[in-house]
Amino acid sequence: YSTLGCSGKNVKGFAGLLLKVFLKNAEEVYVRDHNSQKNISEILNLDIGILHDHAINMSMESKYLIRSEKIKLSINVMYSLDKKKFKKYEENLYEILSKLKINNKIDLSIIITGVEKDRLAAKKIIDNLGFDIPIIFPGNLESLLKELSTKDMVLCTRLHCTILSLVAHTPFIGLSWDDKVSGFYKTINLEK
Repeated sequence: YSTLGCSGKNVKGFAGLLLKVFLKNAEEVYVRDHNSQKNISEILNLDIGILHDHAINMSMESKYLIRSEKIKLSINVMYSLDKKKFKKYEENLYEILSKLKINNKIDLSIIITGVEKDRLAAKKIIDNLGFDIPIIFPGNLESLLKELSTKDMVLCTRLHCTILSLVAHTPFIGLSWDDKVSGFYKTINLEK
């Protein structure tokens, strides 16, 4: 058995050639979502199966499940290279954060599950808002899962945040900004 981790999003050109070379003798190939299944099966001319992300089956120890009387809401912020899309994303976040911040029954924070550029994007958004919202940038997976498990709800932008919220058994609202994200939601029957 072998495992190959790759994106099913852009498998044309050199990436497609690598897939053909490494998987040409494969008896079975599985991917984690419907979009990857479609893209890779077109390249390999094989029936591709779906094997759900194993992170969905993980569980957290109950000692991390801490709740307060205030609703603990975290919003996952991410950086985007697409300036036009990011501008619209920022505008929507300003509106959401402004409305949530005035509600004294919500303990609001921003959580970063990605890279340093995500933290800088979050800082820029907070600086432009004119009021302080804590930015949580856990240093490792265990800290991130522990942090997510203390939330009552997470608004997820990154697919990783959605998957890890599932692992932490934390309710979430996932924003689908990309085919891989909507493909993942379709795979786990959470399309709508």
